[in-house]
Amino acid sequence: MEVWKHKQLKSMDHFCYAVENMHPGEELLVQYAPDDVTLDLIKAFKKAFPWHYSDTQRSYTQHKLRPHGNRGKTTDFAYANRAMRHFGYDQFDEHQRKPNKLICLWDPSLIGDNFGQHNPCLVMVKFKRREKHLDMVAVFRKRDLCRRMIGNMVFLSLWLNENAVLRKLKPGLITDFSMETQWKKEDVKLLRGKWNERN
Repeated sequence: MEVWKHKQLKSMDHFCYAVENMHPGEELLVQYAPDDVTLDLIKAFKKAFPWHYSDTQRSYTQHKLRPHGNRGKTTDFAYANRAMRHFGYDQFDEHQRKPNKLICLWDPSLIGDNFGQHNPCLVMVKFKRREKHLDMVAVFRKRDLCRRMIGNMVFLSLWLNENAVLRKLKPGLITDFSMETQWKKEDVKLLRGKWNERN
């Protein structure tokens, strides 16, 4: 298992070097604060993978689902919908009242969640109070490091910031665990190229 800290988010070179040291399928644990994901890193990611960034934004913020599915798949899903509507109640509200509860995004009763339709990558979130701070733990079933990870970090940070405000706490640290990771050499090359174009 690889362990990253905020230094892997200092620049795209740091990020890509860390990605290239990952073995296919290896687990990854990352701990970072919302401010560790720099604007330059986000801009380069958005230029390299604009569709993936906008789709990640949609998934973390959209409460309603698209009636015609997602890119040819017959069913649609969004993490915000899963957290707030899919199970018939708002899991963020329930978690605030009962902090031991987990926010679950994966539904094992759906065939599409196991194979075939959409296979959610983010499966669980938990907020934890630490003195005057609110921390977050996020667990991913699988993670594409180049096409999804930076976008995931941006919107997990949004969730943490929003929930810290609601609980009148300061945003703390995000502990982000991927059970399995994947990446492609051409994607790393594209990220580096867009990073170099930023100047």
